[in-house]
Amino acid sequence: MLTYNNFTAAIPLTNYSAETWEALVRDGVSTEATNFDEVEMRMLRNAHIGTLYVLKSYINQILNGALNYYNVALTIAYNKIVALEAQVTNLQGELTRLPGGNMGSKAKVTELLTFAGSENKMHLYDWLSQITLYCLASGITLDSQKIVCALTRLYAPASTYMKSYFDKV
Repeated sequence: MLTYNNFTAAIPLTNYSAETWEALVRDGVSTEATNFDEVEMRMLRNAHIGTLYVLKSYINQILNGALNYYNVALTIAYNKIVALEAQVTNLQGELTRLPGGNMGSKAKVTELLTFAGSENKMHLYDWLSQITLYCLASGITLDSQKIVCALTRLYAPASTYMKSYFDKV
């Protein structure tokens, strides 16, 4: 599998020899011209055109190299993502085959009983256990959400007693 490496431009700027550059600059310049300004302007134009050509060619080489490099890098990243998605799907399938492993679907919970209060503390503890299990099965994790859930299942006189706690939440 290919690995990702940072892109570095390893393309040398086109190297003109002195003779090649002089021939480019003197192209179309008459050796018999007597007007120095005309000769100088033509040579400057030729130097300008030659410089533009060399720089454009160099920049195109750099850009094409970078585009090719990043296309390969993106293909590698895409292939890794596809492989990871396949692994996730495979692991999800294995998880559902484990005992109690199908946590993706929520457990069906019956409606909670209401609580009005009782002299028997065991009734309160049983009701609190039901609230705890309900919150766990329903995905309620924040304490404030758990309190609100429990308070909605109270009725008088327990709801009247807990009103001050509800107002704090």
